[in-house]
Amino acid sequence: MPLARLVLALLLASVPVFAHAAEPRIALVIGNSEYASGPLANPANDAKLIAASLTSLGFDVIMRRNADQTSMKRAIQDFGSRLDKAGPSAVGLFFYAGHGVQLLSRPANSA
Repeated sequence: MPLARLVLALLLASVPVFAHAAEPRIALVIGNSEYASGPLANPANDAKLIAASLTSLGFDVIMRRNADQTSMKRAIQDFGSRLDKAGPSAVGLFFYAGHGVQLLSRPANSA
């Protein structure tokens, strides 16, 4: 079972808990598929699915797809700021799909 489906199944299993929660819920969802070397088929689509599911569960979702490093840093800062403003009862959820680490990004036909 792909990771996104597993996470979605776990979230949906928690619907009764989330449905009764009064605390602010904020999520940061990032899915990066477009890489110069080694593009991935699913992460951006997984992020879209997770973001829609979290929105339906009452989360305020910050979503980035195919974000560069600067955009991801800004999104993380925004996420942290929103959590701080929401107070100590807030729930934060972070979802990332894509390469965890990328080294030596160079064209495939260079030696």
